[in-house]
Amino acid sequence: MTGLFLAVIFSAAFGHVMRYGQHREQNMLWVAPANYWTATAVCLLFWFIGPDPALSWNKVLAGVVAGVALGTAYYLLNLSIKLTGVGVAQSVGRLSVAVPVLASIVVWNEQPGLARIMGFLLALIAIPMLTQGRGLVGSQRNKLKPLVLFGSFVTIGIVGVAMKSYSHTDAPHEMVFLTLMFLTAAVGTQTVVLVKPKPPRPSDI
Repeated sequence: MTGLFLAVIFSAAFGHVMRYGQHREQNMLWVAPANYWTATAVCLLFWFIGPDPALSWNKVLAGVVAGVALGTAYYLLNLSIKLTGVGVAQSVGRLSVAVPVLASIVVWNEQPGLARIMGFLLALIAIPMLTQGRGLVGSQRNKLKPLVLFGSFVTIGIVGVAMKSYSHTDAPHEMVFLTLMFLTAAVGTQTVVLVKPKPPRPSDI
């Protein structure tokens, strides 16, 4: 229960930090690699002081897929917050749990209970409702809102599916997955800022 509580707190804080950076006109492209390199370093530390799990191609693949989706989700979340605000953008992210739930039923033949089925159906109902409204910027940009929110829903959901896939590997060690995921996201987002060079300010980092 404590882990769930902390996950909610830190996840909500992440969205508000992004909104704060947008208000201060930070270079949000540089915020992404700074964030993911930091997360990679922390996960590596816990990996080294923990047990030494054996790597396999399916573990690496799950981490890399999650990292690509996570890096993509960052840019979509950044745009979603601009278009809809932190509350709606992060609500869509929470609802993306429906994607790994569906994958668990279809791929891993898990039997859903009534609560899981009802939650899945409510998520499908809620997502279109969250795309309504004026948003936070001009109406001409609001045409992008459903597409951006759907993209955020899918990419965050893919991260969840990759986590579920990793949990089905032999002797999974969460720090291995997290390190691979954050490292892939860090390399990807770092490549973006190198392709579009704009020196970061200390406040961006």
